[in-house]
Amino acid sequence: MSHQPAMPRFIFCIEEARQHPGVDSVTDSGGHWLPSLRPGSNYKDRGQGVTNLWWICNGTQIYSIAEAALPADLKPYKTYSVFFSEGFGFRILQGDATNPPPGEVWHPLGFEHDDRDNYSSYLTNVVQSTALRCHRQDQAWPGMLLPNIFHGPVGTGSQGALKGELPIFLGLLALSMSPAELQVELPQMFHHGMWQTHTSTNRWQHKRGVVVTVFSYPTTAGGSVPIDIQRFEDGCTGKYYY
Repeated sequence: MSHQPAMPRFIFCIEEARQHPGVDSVTDSGGHWLPSLRPGSNYKDRGQGVTNLWWICNGTQIYSIAEAALPADLKPYKTYSVFFSEGFGFRILQGDATNPPPGEVWHPLGFEHDDRDNYSSYLTNVVQSTALRCHRQDQAWPGMLLPNIFHGPVGTGSQGALKGELPIFLGLLALSMSPAELQVELPQMFHHGMWQTHTSTNRWQHKRGVVVTVFSYPTTAGGSVPIDIQRFEDGCTGKYYY
């Protein structure tokens, strides 16, 4: 099935985040690991993944960009932290887990179901549902991006697209492969304005996290304004996967 979404243009960074080894472990009521939010508990691992790189999505492809070449008037759009907790799934924080915003707490990965938009699912940290509205057996992306418990029922026809918070999506994409694979694989994940899939099996490492920040920049510099990114997140101008 071919779709050509009207992709916004944006810049982003994906930084590997870890909890300091000396920090006491915290668990939830089910005994599953929960990243600490105490000041100084988490750090960015500058030697892993693509932590020191900037990336640009120009609407048709993704490639790295030197910091010196970044457009002027770059503005943070959204930041989310995504960690994987074995036996539980994904922990989502709105903001940077290495410098957590006051009052923010970890939430499970959530999905808002939209039956009016072809039974699509919206990625969020607000839990309306803990699984996709549905998925199709011909889709490769649910198994790549999410453990089985998140897949939901099998749909029919063209049902089961994915939309939602862009930094959460990019975080899930990063955690679906090893840090060492990111620099090579990330540019391969977006061709001709469409998100692709990969076949790596090095996914979902316990206690691994990423901090993802998406930036907008002016249309005069070839970018997109925040409302354009938001409309894409909402599925108005395309989906991550169909």
